Amino acid sequence: MVLMTDFVPALHPVVIGSLRNFFGRYLQAVRELGLDTSPAVQRGLPEFFLTLPTEEGSPPVILHGLLPAEDRYAPLKNKLDAQVKETGDERLRVILHPAAQRDALYQTFAQGGVTRYLHPDAMRALAELRLTWDGYGLLSGVLGWTHALAFLLGVLVLWGIDGFVVSLLAMLVWAAVVGLSYFVFSRLLVVPALQRRLAARRRAACARILADCQEVGRRPLSPRMAAELPAPVMDALSRLPGERPQAQDVLQRGEWWRAELWDLAHEAARGLAKVPESGPDFAARTRGTAALVGRIVQVFELDAASPGVVSPETAWRLDEAYTQVEAQAASLGYAAPLRPRSASPLPQAPFLTPVQPGPALTDPIPKEPHHD
Repeated sequence: MVLMTDFVPALHPVVIGSLRNFFGRYLQAVRELGLDTSPAVQRGLPEFFLTLPTEEGSPPVILHGLLPAEDRYAPLKNKLDAQVKETGDERLRVILHPAAQRDALYQTFAQGGVTRYLHPDAMRALAELRLTWDGYGLLSGVLGWTHALAFLLGVLVLWGIDGFVVSLLAMLVWAAVVGLSYFVFSRLLVVPALQRRLAARRRAACARILADCQEVGRRPLSPRMAAELPAPVMDALSRLPGERPQAQDVLQRGEWWRAELWDLAHEAARGLAKVPESGPDFAARTRGTAALVGRIVQVFELDAASPGVVSPETAWRLDEAYTQVEAQAASLGYAAPLRPRSASPLPQAPFLTPVQPGPALTDPIPKEPHHD
């Protein structure tokens, strides 16, 4: 589930460059090892998650890699281990997790920060970012190459001085001068106002990529936010599981739908809690949120009632309920998760009872008491 107005914190331009280099080498390793030859093999590749800072400039950004357990991916794991050692940076940490740590990893995601799953298209887009010719890349490259050439030219000139010791001392002094010059001029890249202007293009490109990635590990409503919710919404939320459902297999897309629906219900409730009760659209948004959470509860109940083979009647009801979840979510500005399976509508369904519409909130909306 992706909120249509998701906010993506601006990353440091060096972090964006490190991500570009990391995924460029990773995808190259996948091609070299022949792990991109079939969908079945590709589905077993490692999954990557990016934990972003809560505000701009808060280090570090953490890239988590969840490794597969199958032996066929062992050579790729070795290459990733080597990449992690070379990607060490104070602004970007790369942590690889074995498959056995999956549950602990998701608990970490739920504890804080904003974590997004980097899907395959996002990884490829990051690897293909063109950073050399943007303002930050140009200035950084010019400074680096200018000082490198100045150092080499100085070494060639000073090499001809008579006396090895004198020549060596002269080269050391020249190296110190060039190094000090590079340090002083490279400080321009650290000036916040100039850095924002120079790195605007790469930051915008990276933000577009990350905005297309799903947020994971969302936390339930805090008690203070829950106190702002009207009773119909709280009643519907209380019929959902208290904890975010855990998927049984990280590689099967369909098994994430319960967790994503849980996310959608709580995100819609959190959005309602941010709307002032005195606002003109509060009542309409409350009706919509209560209806959306109620549909999600219905999907949960229907799915729980048929853990094995789904009967035609249940398949029909699931299809109807999920269709209404999608429509209700869209009306509130949210995108519902993709359906895990397609329940084909039957030609006739005499057993289907109409789904009752959401409650009409004509009376003042009761609110839960505040708890300080």
